[in-house]
Amino acid sequence: MSGFITQVYKCTHCKLCFHKECSSFAKSLPCHLSSPVRSPTRFGSPRRAWDIVSKPRPSTASETSSYSRSFNLNKTKQQTDPGNMIVESTEDLRQFSVFIFKKQSNLDQKKNKRDTVVDALFKKSLREFHMELIGYEAVLNEERAVLKYRDLITTFEGVLTKVCMEEKVSFPTTLGVNAFRGFLNEFMQNQKKKGSKQKSGIIKSVRKKRRRSDVTVVHAGHRFKADLVHVPTYCEVCNQFMWHAEKIFICMACRISCHKKCHAKITQTCSMMIAPSLSSGSGGRFFGAVLATLVDEDHIIPPLVDRLFMNVETRALFVEGVYRKSGSLAQVRSIRRIIETAADFDSVSLEDVQVHVLTTLVKAFLREMPEPLITFDLYENFLNVSEVDDGMERGRCLAVMIDLLPKTNRGLLDRLMFHLARVAHQEAVNKMGPSNLALIFGPCILRRQDNVHAQEQLNDVSRQAICVQTLIEEKLRQYKATLINIVELEDASQKNTIPKQQYKRGTHNNSDEIQQISGDEVTESQPGNSKLTEGGDRRDDNE
Repeated sequence: MSGFITQVYKCTHCKLCFHKECSSFAKSLPCHLSSPVRSPTRFGSPRRAWDIVSKPRPSTASETSSYSRSFNLNKTKQQTDPGNMIVESTEDLRQFSVFIFKKQSNLDQKKNKRDTVVDALFKKSLREFHMELIGYEAVLNEERAVLKYRDLITTFEGVLTKVCMEEKVSFPTTLGVNAFRGFLNEFMQNQKKKGSKQKSGIIKSVRKKRRRSDVTVVHAGHRFKADLVHVPTYCEVCNQFMWHAEKIFICMACRISCHKKCHAKITQTCSMMIAPSLSSGSGGRFFGAVLATLVDEDHIIPPLVDRLFMNVETRALFVEGVYRKSGSLAQVRSIRRIIETAADFDSVSLEDVQVHVLTTLVKAFLREMPEPLITFDLYENFLNVSEVDDGMERGRCLAVMIDLLPKTNRGLLDRLMFHLARVAHQEAVNKMGPSNLALIFGPCILRRQDNVHAQEQLNDVSRQAICVQTLIEEKLRQYKATLINIVELEDASQKNTIPKQQYKRGTHNNSDEIQQISGDEVTESQPGNSKLTEGGDRRDDNE
């Protein structure tokens, strides 16, 4: 029997106690675990949000529980995103951009605690996403300003992956995407509360006016647009004069003019639609068509080409190997058939088309143009510019050459370079920099008019790539500089706005306090005056 206080040895597993002199006999006794081992995280260092382990943490549950053994945060799947439209107009895009900027500013203003790794990554990703929204504002128009819920989620997930790669940090993207999903849900709730009846009414009225004045009628390959007679002319169908202020139809391609009632009698096909079939065996209504037939006064860029660019920018900016990998040949043929046989290009749906099929269609359109985007007569000039060693001087020479292009070619080339600059801006994720894109698009927009030997064509490939790479790098430099300037202006305006708001709030509070104090003084002064009056009366009475 041991005393009340005696030094003993205690086993850490079975909890048996032994005298100091009896400890040598403890080896003969079996050691059985009497109680479950305490969790190492209970008394150890606290777990952090980003300490994600590859194995599940120890559990005291029974071995028959399969859920506890298979749980792993890295394998947790995010919920399926709906197809709701977050942005339906350019005004919605501006409001959403302001909403994200305010969220970013609110996170930056919290200086009372130190940012963790998770906070720093999320803030930087939110800042990069805001820059992507600014890029969308440059290309979205009122007619096709549509960004869906899942498109924005995909973009933010790609931005978060890019930031993690730049910081060289392993981070579960699902955690950040779910946090960003909360911002989207909050914005949707705010939009529902505000209501858009007045805004939608204004947009509908504008679109109605646009449909009345800028209606385009397609007949026999002609694209007629309504106009008024400014000088006396004659109808090329009935050979009768059309006088001043009379409504006429003019084909935007071949410029044939006729009465509105006579356009249905035209049987001759538009000459500009026949030209592609004569110059190229694969000519069609879209692929292989003359660029001038696909544009009008309101659209410098073919609307379907712009939609292809937008779908790639919203869904494939962060896809590895975009434009390098080709789409399924069967799907490409199917979509081409749908486009060529569609009554209206606006009715062609591209939402369910795979991204690599979309990029293949873009390359096919540029490659099959009867005359390339950079015209035949300027081909040699562009190749000669590639021999200039200085990059800045080479860029200035190319800018002069681009000014010599037709208006339609110049507009589409500028949109293409902006699109490729946005793709190259995400090189860290998609592995497609300016040099890789230049090798792909060089032969698509630059080619000789005459057939030459294969070796000579191979020699031209490197010179073509130098020209296109210079154009992409220059556009990328302008794109980055513009984003930085816009963000700096927004930050400066935010810094100036916050002190003003605080000053106004302080002034308002001070004015309320002054009014309250003055009211109290007035209340107290009234009895005081009466006392003085009463005192004066007493003085008069005493006198």
